[in-house]
Amino acid sequence: MALIHGLVLAGGASRRMGQPKALLTLDDETFVAGLVRRLRAAGCARVVVAAGAHAARIAPHAPIVEVSDWRRGMRATLAAGLRALPPGPVLLTHCDRPRVASATLAALAAARDDAPWVPTFRGAPGHPVRLPTWLRPRLLRPDDVPLRAVLAAAGARRLPVRDPDILLNVNTPAAYGDLRGRGCIDPMRH
Repeated sequence: MALIHGLVLAGGASRRMGQPKALLTLDDETFVAGLVRRLRAAGCARVVVAAGAHAARIAPHAPIVEVSDWRRGMRATLAAGLRALPPGPVLLTHCDRPRVASATLAALAAARDDAPWVPTFRGAPGHPVRLPTWLRPRLLRPDDVPLRAVLAAAGARRLPVRDPDILLNVNTPAAYGDLRGRGCIDPMRH
């Protein structure tokens, strides 16, 4: 059985937020440091952060691969991150989704490697997603096909979870303020 790895995408300029989303804090750690820690705890053998616009600022907080062509979009950042990881399935998430429950990560890590897996909460798809080993070559192609379309074409399976935070996407100061107002409701979640 192939080892699973973790990949956190942090390539963008964070214009809507006005500061690097990866470096926002929750529960006394940066979003990116918390995600790396929890991916490792879920069993990821290697975890990297694909960092672009703010790579130099993120580097002290997490193991990064610098994405020089981050302006090309999420697929370029994804490809750089995948190339930096050893063979095997990958748990993929974005730096602006900081509160995914440990149970969700563990369930995705334990899923079979025969298809992509997408967690759902009350039927709505979220992140992180599990990318099977065989899908990597398709994701390394230099095209602009959205990830969700690639996953659908590859027969993505749904994994129902009791984790509303798979839907959380902290892209604006208002969303960050809402998240901070919630605090860490259940410290065992992380």
